[in-house]
Amino acid sequence: MNAARAAIPPASAPRPIERLRAEHDAVVARWMQYETDPALQIAYPAMTDVKRPATAAYLRAVRQANDLRHSTDGRITAAEFAAYRDAVAELERAFEAAEHAAKVQAGEASASAGWQDTAQDVLSRSAEVIDRAAGAAASALAAWSNRKRQGKPDDHS
Repeated sequence: MNAARAAIPPASAPRPIERLRAEHDAVVARWMQYETDPALQIAYPAMTDVKRPATAAYLRAVRQANDLRHSTDGRITAAEFAAYRDAVAELERAFEAAEHAAKVQAGEASASAGWQDTAQDVLSRSAEVIDRAAGAAASALAAWSNRKRQGKPDDHS
């Protein structure tokens, strides 16, 4: 029971959709550094070259994540949340791929780091699954607690 209570986020903790939007914003902020910093533009010109396949893939992922983010304003369904979560995960993966390609072009990285990307993807998805499981457990515990409270007679009578 204590483990289940510990999994319940405090009222001040960001909700899952807010955390997802923050992740989305963080990736876009990292991209904007390459757009606005002249030193980064000179060092990594591939990051802003839309003719590069990895950069083009990143920009498509941004468009998809932005479209789904706007559809999550207000109340959302589980399917809408899942689609947006997957789009943000793809956005992060596409950014990492574009950044890696830019560093390879600049001579700062090896072109054979694919296993690292796969390992990072597995770790990210594992963390997401654990987060969802904790959220489901917290919801179940809250529902159980509410049912238990509703079944108690009023002590003030």
